[in-house]
Amino acid sequence: MVPEKLQVRNFMCYGEDVPPLQFAGLHVACLTGHNGAGKSALLDALTWALWGRARAKSDDDLITVGREEMEVALDFLLDDQLYRVIRRRKRGKRAGTTTLHVQVQERDGAWRNLSGDTVAETQTVISRILRIEYETFVNSAFLVQGRADEFTGRKPAERKQVLADILGLAEYEELERRSKDEANRLSKDLDIVESHLVRLQSEVEQRPRLEQALAEAQERVAMTEEELKDHEATLDELRQRVARLQERSERREHVRRSIEQHEQARGALHERMLATEASVQRFEAVIAERAAIEAGCEELQAAHAELELANLRREKAYKLKEELMQWQRLLDDMRHTLDSERRIVGDQLARVDEQIAQRARVHEEWTGLQQQLAEVRALQSEMGQLRDTESRLVEQQTRLLQLQVEAKELQGVVNVRRDALVAAQQEQQRRIVELDVQVATLPDLERQLRDVRSELLHLQSLADELATRRDELSAATQLQGELQAKYNVVEAQGKEIRGKLQLIEHDAAACPVCGSELGQDGLAHLTEQYEAERIALRQRIVELRQAQRANEAAIAAQRTAIEELELQVSKQVQAEARRATLALHHSQAREAQLKLDDANQTLHTLTEQLAARTYAQGEQARLRMLEEQLAELGQERVIRQELAATRAGIVRIERELQQAEHLQHRLARLDAERATIDAAEAQRPALFARYEELSAVLQAEAYGDRERKQRDAILAEGKALGYDKDAHAALRTRVDELKRWEQQARDLERALTYIVHEREQLSRDQAERLRIEQELAAQQRELAELELQLRAKVEVDAALRSGLVRQDQLLRQRDNSQNALGSTKAELERCLRYGHELETQQARAAQLRADLKLYEELTVAFGKKGIQAMLIETAIPELEQEANELLGRMTANQFHLSFETQRDTRRGDSTIETLDIRIADGAGTRDYQMYSGGEAFRINFAIRIALSKLLARRAGASLKTLIIDEGFGSQDGAGRDRMVEAINSIESDFERILVITHIQELKDMFQSQIEIKKTVDGSIWSLA
Repeated sequence: MVPEKLQVRNFMCYGEDVPPLQFAGLHVACLTGHNGAGKSALLDALTWALWGRARAKSDDDLITVGREEMEVALDFLLDDQLYRVIRRRKRGKRAGTTTLHVQVQERDGAWRNLSGDTVAETQTVISRILRIEYETFVNSAFLVQGRADEFTGRKPAERKQVLADILGLAEYEELERRSKDEANRLSKDLDIVESHLVRLQSEVEQRPRLEQALAEAQERVAMTEEELKDHEATLDELRQRVARLQERSERREHVRRSIEQHEQARGALHERMLATEASVQRFEAVIAERAAIEAGCEELQAAHAELELANLRREKAYKLKEELMQWQRLLDDMRHTLDSERRIVGDQLARVDEQIAQRARVHEEWTGLQQQLAEVRALQSEMGQLRDTESRLVEQQTRLLQLQVEAKELQGVVNVRRDALVAAQQEQQRRIVELDVQVATLPDLERQLRDVRSELLHLQSLADELATRRDELSAATQLQGELQAKYNVVEAQGKEIRGKLQLIEHDAAACPVCGSELGQDGLAHLTEQYEAERIALRQRIVELRQAQRANEAAIAAQRTAIEELELQVSKQVQAEARRATLALHHSQAREAQLKLDDANQTLHTLTEQLAARTYAQGEQARLRMLEEQLAELGQERVIRQELAATRAGIVRIERELQQAEHLQHRLARLDAERATIDAAEAQRPALFARYEELSAVLQAEAYGDRERKQRDAILAEGKALGYDKDAHAALRTRVDELKRWEQQARDLERALTYIVHEREQLSRDQAERLRIEQELAAQQRELAELELQLRAKVEVDAALRSGLVRQDQLLRQRDNSQNALGSTKAELERCLRYGHELETQQARAAQLRADLKLYEELTVAFGKKGIQAMLIETAIPELEQEANELLGRMTANQFHLSFETQRDTRRGDSTIETLDIRIADGAGTRDYQMYSGGEAFRINFAIRIALSKLLARRAGASLKTLIIDEGFGSQDGAGRDRMVEAINSIESDFERILVITHIQELKDMFQSQIEIKKTVDGSIWSLA
């Protein structure tokens, strides 16, 4: 990511209309300006645009004071592609609102939108483009002011995480999580499959018993089918007799329905004949009035002809009236037009007379203004002298204010340095108190850790017992199913024997199985055998019931015990959480013991600096020099009084000059009035002549001759037409009265048309009535014969019902046998399927075990102690080399640093993962925390630059920008030279390097400079 252009509006100290800052063409540039001018605010704008993060606690604090909204737009290059991010913020009564947009430039120069529907979605798009988060950025490529130790000041584990982010190890963490999730899923699947294998094995063991039961069931079904076949023959004969009788019964019902239909048809025919006779009588009565109807129709036709002629006259009269109105309107329009023109000319003539009357007044006023303008020109010379005096006083006042501002800034720096030392001293004192409290808890934490470890051992034993109980419950549940299956078999056998005994009771002479004759002795022997089998089965049922009840009691006892154990084992998670919390607190307390010694040493150093006042010495010297220059310039109050008097004179003369401008405007207005009066005098004769001409035409009505002739002709034609409205209305009334003869004529026509048809229909109906009566007599004779034949149907139906009852008994016996056979077949088929499924599940279990082992190995490989640790170990030498190369340049090879990724515990019995920083100098090797001031800053600087170079070369992030917003005040002249040399030495590794400083001798070492100045309207920048 390389910034190309930055545009801000109302952001912190920047106001409206700030021109965009173009970074294009800059390689290594220095941002300069006084403290508070807005240098760091530019970098806040950059991070706020990309990540919505800056130094302020809330976004509203970034908005310029007195403004309601702000905006930052950043263009940056990434992988030869130009992107633009625009972030806006607007204050609200309760909560402000933020909008965010991201765009990419196409080849034709147009911008294509990449934004999501929400700010969060758009931020995700930006993070995906950058492939780096804010925390990683400020820990490597962005040295934020006052936070140079952002990386070195972190805990070892946090340093390692930052390094992991820079190396892009988050992908391996995701792979570790996915491998762990997959291993957990496979473990659960394996548990389910192994439980299923136990159940399948118990089902497969039932196969021999089911095969024997199947053979017995097939034999019983065959015997029942044979007996049922013999009985079906007898039933077929009875069904044939019943069918024949049923046909005769249906014929009887058909004949009955036919008789009813013929009787209904005879009645309907009689009613129709009566209606036809009535129609014939009505038609004959209408035909008798034929002569009167024809005379009335002739009179109606004559009245219609007269009415049509009257309608034509009315239409002609209406058309003549419309034409007359049109010509009259044309005459009225002509008169109105001429009258309007005469009024307009009259108004113009009146205005011209008024303008001519103003000539004397305008000339007098114009002469007075010329005299006043001659007096005003003498004021311009005095105004020039006052302007020169004002410029001299403003320059003197500006120089005085600049010196005062610089003096105040220097005094602020001195105060800040002193306050920073005091704050650091207080912070160390507070930290020592906190560390003392943490260290004091060590004995109690060690005791609590021992207690919770003992509790966890006890809970683990309970968890093992719970697993054993669950296995026993599973076995008892499986046994309960087996007992129920055996009980069902014994119960079915009992029902079968009970059915055989019932068959013996119904047919005492035949065997219920083979149907052979038994005799009394055979019957008694068979009954005794069946009874003995029933007693044995009942005893077996009692035994199975007792075994079931005992097993149910064992299951209930196991479930009660499991519930109690689960309740106790559930406490294991809480105990683990307590152990983890105590272990964390114990580790923090041990670490606090080490930090306590460092804090005491730091406090001693700060106390010495405050007592000796060895801080900001250069600023104090500059402050004394500024005070001398201020004394030479004079008092600000005197300068301000002279400037006020000068400006009062300028205001007075400007006011008088403004009056002169007003006189010029008045003179120009009077010249325009004089020209208007001249034009009016020239226009008046023509206007007066036109007005007199229009008045004469209107008075004599000398217009519209053709229209008047057309109007008079239409009036004469209307009188000749002779249309009478009342006569026309009377004629319409007469026609309405004669219209009744039209309906009577239609009735006559209908009577003449249908009377012959009605008479013919009456003859046909009489013949049809005779036919129906003959058919009705024949059907009544056939009905009597059918009633005689159907008297034997009752006996045949009784015999068939008895046969069907026996058939139902045989069918139920067959169905029971087939159901038993089908049940046995289903159980055997299920047993065979379980056998195949057992083989499949055994193979699946083997595959799951292999996959589980693989993903467990992958989880370890992708974890922090696997590939991630290897990559970090690989990157450490490169990081050390880069940092030591820079550190050597800045310290004349007096310092050398190294990173330790592992160290022994205090007991010495194991090692722990860490990322400690060790510094070697002439006095030996010490931890980073033992250095402070300028030495610590050079160490921080070298490590951060090395991290930035590592990030710039990292695959994926492509971050080719380095930003250094860190004061170099802790370095002497030689130290600053070496740091600038170090920055120049790495410029080939970055496309853009931005350095912020206000130290004059340091900023002069950079060829490109961006100068920031603070004005009344806000901060501005310029390129030097």
